[in-house]
Amino acid sequence: PIALDAADGNTYHLTGNGLADVAAAGYTTMVLQRTRDIGFHHESVKENLLGAIKAFEENSKGSRDQQSKQLISLVESIFGSPELMNLLFSKQKGFGMDAEELERVYKSILQCGMRNEEVISAFQSATNGLVRDLQNNASFVATPEAVQIIIALFQNPLLSQMKIALNMNPKLCQAVMESIRFSNPLLISWWSECPANILGGRIVRPFQDYVTTKLQRDNGQVSPSLVASLNVLALIEEANQISNALPMEEFYNTLVSEKIDVLQQYIIWRKNAQSQMHSFTFCSFPFLLNNEAKSNLLQAEARLSMQEMVQKS
Repeated sequence: PIALDAADGNTYHLTGNGLADVAAAGYTTMVLQRTRDIGFHHESVKENLLGAIKAFEENSKGSRDQQSKQLISLVESIFGSPELMNLLFSKQKGFGMDAEELERVYKSILQCGMRNEEVISAFQSATNGLVRDLQNNASFVATPEAVQIIIALFQNPLLSQMKIALNMNPKLCQAVMESIRFSNPLLISWWSECPANILGGRIVRPFQDYVTTKLQRDNGQVSPSLVASLNVLALIEEANQISNALPMEEFYNTLVSEKIDVLQQYIIWRKNAQSQMHSFTFCSFPFLLNNEAKSNLLQAEARLSMQEMVQKS
């Protein structure tokens, strides 16, 4: 268990259930997030985690020792708790996650996992629990705290593993779409402030890999889960337009650019515009198309316009 000291003189012991004892005492997620002077010495929890990582790295014996057990317990408790994730990794001012601090800790956990697979197993189990919390608490999703958890999860290095991404990405994107009116401006704002190396390496490229793999596995068919993922990727691209952190080429998708039927996609797009239909078309996501695909699209538009002029004459 993790000992969390409070200003009231009591010590609350956190187990794998996260902040169960604290929640029972009446402290809510919103209060924990909004007030830094509530009295919980949250830095001590982070110090415990960083200390456990350091002790594990310095331990020459290797795997199943006391350092391993302590680190695994901390990883399970912290990364499986929305409350602790918000408390330990949110920015000191305003809302949003400290992406660089989170990245440092993520990397340290991965390095420890190279020596002991149980660390990665604990990290994955905690992450899965965090995703389940988002799925099972619809009212929580429409809160700044939940959006911060979504940000942290999209940055999670486990999404670089396709087997995990195929299961996790659709769930995260669905959570975003279910609270889109609330989460949209927050996500765009926070992603526009994300460092380029993290935005590109942890978020955009894993997204692109997911889109490509999903299309390949489904033989080019576009599923509702893929549409949700593309809509979230569109938010990331909109955020990048604000920050210009990444070149537009980062958002090009080779498979989409080379394999789509440009004329067919353009016809669907025009019908949508003329009749207020909502049929899917990749033309609604032009950032996916490389320069050659966009050139082909313009040529298809010109040919279609010429044919219509000839028919009218």
